[in-house]
Amino acid sequence: YRIGMRLEHTLLDEAVAQARWAINTGAAPEGAEIPDFEALIFPGPLSNVMPDAVMMEAPTLEPIAITLSRSSASPWPQTVVCEEMGFYEQVGLEVETVRSSSGRDAFSAMIGGAADIATVALTPMVFAAFQEQPIAIIAENGSNAANVIVARKDAGIESAEDLRGKKISTTMGTDLHYFLDAFLAAYGMTEADVEVVNAPPNDHLTILQKGDVDAFAIWQPHPYYAAQELGDNALLLEAPEGTYEARYMMSTMQDFLAENPEAVERFLEAFKLASEWISANPDETLALIAADVGADVEVLEAYYFDNYRIGIRLEPTLLDEAVAQAEW
Repeated sequence: YRIGMRLEHTLLDEAVAQARWAINTGAAPEGAEIPDFEALIFPGPLSNVMPDAVMMEAPTLEPIAITLSRSSASPWPQTVVCEEMGFYEQVGLEVETVRSSSGRDAFSAMIGGAADIATVALTPMVFAAFQEQPIAIIAENGSNAANVIVARKDAGIESAEDLRGKKISTTMGTDLHYFLDAFLAAYGMTEADVEVVNAPPNDHLTILQKGDVDAFAIWQPHPYYAAQELGDNALLLEAPEGTYEARYMMSTMQDFLAENPEAVERFLEAFKLASEWISANPDETLALIAADVGADVEVLEAYYFDNYRIGIRLEPTLLDEAVAQAEW
């Protein structure tokens, strides 16, 4: 509890954020717009009694424009929360967003000069480090232990051991690729024991249905929809606990970080605000993610917060994992 008489400019920011939430989630009346909250706040009486308690003028921030290359909001929920709740604007950022189908593609776009900051999982960064790309990790924003192998029963697969000799698709050079190898290792196999097929994340189900592969490695919610499409012919194989936890982060180039430290700091502040909002508003967060990825909220409720660890951090285990993936 923070007790005291005051009127602060952050009251306006919070009122607007809650109004956006009400509109985005359908809690507000149909057709509602953001109210003029400044017209509802009367600092005059408090100014006469306690002039130092009125701080309605927000610090002036010169807007900084950046381009963000991002993938799905499922591994990077702070992106959609910042967009929908106005946290970028709150910290003085003007963010242009470029969408990609995977973190690897979003990351590649940034390396190619199409963006200043990008979402990425650890594996593509490991491969970029091999190429001596001058990349920089700004922060981790979350991790996920919900990757799954989706298989067809009519391909003779009833258990993980039956994957031996089968064709399995993954997205090479991504965390899905590393997950597949970790999954196989958990059951005494390597890539030499299967035939690995490379495909974009959104193509795995299609080629499985066509019979071009027998199984694929993917993250949720794709397995849920694969099970719906395949019905009783679907087999979802989860890795043993502790097999692999994907690490998600925000990245930039070292020269951008050196030349634009304030932009990066503002970006981190926006992600910090979003992470706190996610923690306080899990149901509303799932609604925003569902709208962003085109999934049903009920699907996300079944697995999301049980498997995703959301928060801004940089942990020493990130180095250990990077070395392990490089050795792999």
